[in-house]
Amino acid sequence: MSCGLALAARATAPPTGNQTVRRSTLHEVEEASAPAPEPAVAPTPEPVVAAAPPPVPEPLAVPEPVAAALPVEAAHTPSSEAMTGVGSMNFAWPVPDRTVEVSGRQRSLEIVVVAALYLLAALWLLIEAWPAIKALPDLISGLGGSGLGFAFGWVALLALLVILYLVVGLAYTAVKVFNGDPLGRGLSAVIAGVLVLSVLGSEAPGGMGVAALVSALATAVLFLSPWAKRVFAESEARAERPSGIVLSQTLLLVMASLLGLVTIGLLPSLGSVGELNTLGELTGSGSAGTTLVVGLLLFGAAAAASWMAYTRIGKRDPAGRIIATVLAAIFSLFSLFALEGSNPLGTMAVHAGIVIPLWVGRGKEWFTSAAS
Repeated sequence: MSCGLALAARATAPPTGNQTVRRSTLHEVEEASAPAPEPAVAPTPEPVVAAAPPPVPEPLAVPEPVAAALPVEAAHTPSSEAMTGVGSMNFAWPVPDRTVEVSGRQRSLEIVVVAALYLLAALWLLIEAWPAIKALPDLISGLGGSGLGFAFGWVALLALLVILYLVVGLAYTAVKVFNGDPLGRGLSAVIAGVLVLSVLGSEAPGGMGVAALVSALATAVLFLSPWAKRVFAESEARAERPSGIVLSQTLLLVMASLLGLVTIGLLPSLGSVGELNTLGELTGSGSAGTTLVVGLLLFGAAAAASWMAYTRIGKRDPAGRIIATVLAAIFSLFSLFALEGSNPLGTMAVHAGIVIPLWVGRGKEWFTSAAS
């Protein structure tokens, strides 16, 4: 019994120092030999796959006979194409884009109407002048006389030549406008300007006032209508000519035709040079016949030079603008110093309109690009 008490007392007794060291050492050895815990790894998120769009059903094929029978929608024309303006003021053009077929060619309705107006004007003027045209042989025979007979026949012939000049000019303008040549638009502006100035200087314009109004409206349509401007811009007759070149050619053509008209009108004076010189001596005006002959030669040479400049400029020949420049300088100096009572500023302004576009801006590039 004493042995059992001794064992119980030994079990309940506190450990000694050696026992404490031995136990701690054993515990450290166990911890060192134990495997280290693996680090925690974050789970990899699964990729999110976007849902595929639903399949688009293919359009049903339309049989060819059915497709041919379906109406084709006309191309939508944006409203900006129907806009026009003067300077900074823009407005919608009230007339829709319409085309008509004339002689197998599609033309804008406005172009056809304006060309028809000029052609009708030429025809009307020709009908009005027909009695004078039938009397042309008598007028020519009257030029062989002397005195009042010659003077009367000459004046009548000049009036008839002016009428025929207008007829040809109106018909030529109609053809140019119909073909989409920008030169026709320039000639229309010249005709309208001449008619308006004639009406302003007349006390009773009458039919001339109506003609001036119609011509002014037709010219306005050619310059303002977006459809007319499109025709002139895309026409083959434009031949890539800038607007300045067209202006120069228009003025040169008008000048050449007027000088040619004056030359033709002075031709009858060649048969009466002596009589005109005698008449000039009696009236104190000098040698009128000789002066007319010199004037005839000068006007003829100027008409030929103007026509040469007009044609060479159309071919992009730099010699054309040189001829036009020299001719403009001569006429400006002549009107400034030789012609008394004339308006040199107006003459110089016209010739400036001929020369300046040939040497600056796009006109200059037009010639230089052709040379290169």
